[in-house]
Amino acid sequence: AAVVPGGDGYLPQVLPAMLEARRVIPAYGMNLGTVGFLMNRYDKRAALQARVNKARRWTISPLRVEAVTQDGDTHVLNAINEISLLRETRQTAKIEVTVGDRVRIRELVCDGVLVATPAGSTAYNLSAQGPI
Repeated sequence: AAVVPGGDGYLPQVLPAMLEARRVIPAYGMNLGTVGFLMNRYDKRAALQARVNKARRWTISPLRVEAVTQDGDTHVLNAINEISLLRETRQTAKIEVTVGDRVRIRELVCDGVLVATPAGSTAYNLSAQGPI
């Protein structure tokens, strides 16, 4: 397992790096940040190996986006907590949202779209002072 010391912002940085490197191993997040609701409590007195061995597994399904531009260029990205797609011109964007092979939104006319996993949506909920 990889022990990831930091805050809730650091763990979602490490996990996509594992995906890109095609080296996904269990990650044990240890809170050294401010809130740390995604992380385990830091305790310098507790035996780290025993804590990692006793940890409960929690599987995160990453988001994978395949975006095709007007010019036909394709960009593939992975994310743990969210993917945002924003317009780059003064005109509104016209976005089709497909999940798997199913079109969820045929044409979304907007400034952008944000798709979040439970890990990401929890962070947004917390920032809006909602419950975790």
